[in-house]
Amino acid sequence: MLPFFYFSSLTTDLLILSLPVVWLNLIFLGVVASMLCYLMWNTAVRHIGALQTTNYIYVVPLVTLLTSAWVLNEIITWIALVGSAFILAGVYLAERGWPSFRKDSGLSE
Repeated sequence: MLPFFYFSSLTTDLLILSLPVVWLNLIFLGVVASMLCYLMWNTAVRHIGALQTTNYIYVVPLVTLLTSAWVLNEIITWIALVGSAFILAGVYLAERGWPSFRKDSGLSE
C-alpha cells in the first residue's frame, strides 16, 4: 500500500482512534478472534495431525466466499465457482494424492 500513498494524498483523522467502538473492535480481533483461531488450529493438529490440518487451511477462501454470500448477500460469480472447484480439487489431491504417483502404484522403488 505504501506505493499507492505516493500517488495519492493520505488524509487520516486520528480522532477516530479515540472512539470506544474502534478499541472494542481491535480488542475483539486481537484477543477473541486470534485466540479462537489458535485454539481451533491446535485442536485440529492434535486430532488429525499437522499435515492434514495444513491441507485444510486452503479451504479458508471457500468458507470466506460462502460466508460472505450468506452474511453480506454478496453474489457468487462464475469465476469464484471455478476457483472453488480448484480449491476442492487441490485439497482432494493433497489428501489422496495423484493416482499415478501413489506409493502403491508400483512406480516407486
